[in-house]
Amino acid sequence: VHFISGSAFLLVLLAVELYHHLGKNITENQDSVDGEQIPVTLDGQDATPPQLTTQLEPGRFVRNWIITHTDFDGYTSGALLLRLLGKDSSLVFSSPRSLLRNLKEAGAGLMSGDSITIADLAMQPQFEHDFADVLNELRNRGIRVTWIDHHEWPAGLIQRMTSICHNLEVDTSVKTAAALIRRRLPEDDEH
Repeated sequence: VHFISGSAFLLVLLAVELYHHLGKNITENQDSVDGEQIPVTLDGQDATPPQLTTQLEPGRFVRNWIITHTDFDGYTSGALLLRLLGKDSSLVFSSPRSLLRNLKEAGAGLMSGDSITIADLAMQPQFEHDFADVLNELRNRGIRVTWIDHHEWPAGLIQRMTSICHNLEVDTSVKTAAALIRRRLPEDDEH
């Protein structure tokens, strides 16, 4: 008999729930293994490297990319955002280190009117100019970027990024990004 902690059990339940309801719309884009980038889908099948796939199934394409952290708050945030944004959305798990690369890849297959939502990931300030370039390019192409985070950001960075992102919400008074996202769901939502 194997015992797992309550939080590990909840994580397993969340993963099973996501898989059953959303199928193969979930991708984990790991940083690397032995220097090679290896994206893996939830069911263990290889994803299409090096870019994130934009086709969900024949004739249906991703309109909303969700990029979220590889921890329990990120998983929960991703599940809530998938519920909020609907069936034309796909999810990629990212570390802070791979966020810029994942943002570029997600934006590559999108068109005007599509969106990217980043959750539970703070911007690395040393890459502010690189992020600004990518965010401005996305904005110029008509792609909406929403960024939701609960981590501390360096002074002035929020103000500078607010002019580039369509919606930037950084609230350190809450403990999780999932709590910020939950506020966006209707009050009568069962989940």
